[in-house]
Amino acid sequence: MAQILFHLAGASEQEIEDIRALLLEHELPVYETSAGRWMLGVGAIWIKDDSRYQEARALINAYQREREQAPKPEPLSMWQHMQQQPLPFVLALLGLIVVAVVSVLPFMLRGAGG
Repeated sequence: MAQILFHLAGASEQEIEDIRALLLEHELPVYETSAGRWMLGVGAIWIKDDSRYQEARALINAYQREREQAPKPEPLSMWQHMQQQPLPFVLALLGLIVVAVVSVLPFMLRGAGG
């Protein structure tokens, strides 16, 4: 009988791809199910052969320990983010200015007219 090896909910796409590659590399008989359109199912990777469950579980646990111990990249400051991607930053700033001007303009025109 098939058993769940790895729940897909909450896992990053990179982690899911790594798990798939790991299981494929060790030729473990697995299949995947999705949660479905209405999220009523179980999105998971299942192992078909119960006798290999412990082997697969040990591989996944080792992978997850390595992943936890890997150095995490420092989050970028706003200034660093702006330097790396100036166009989205400038467009967002211009959008904020346009919204502010459009919001305040009726009050300014009413005050000037009388």
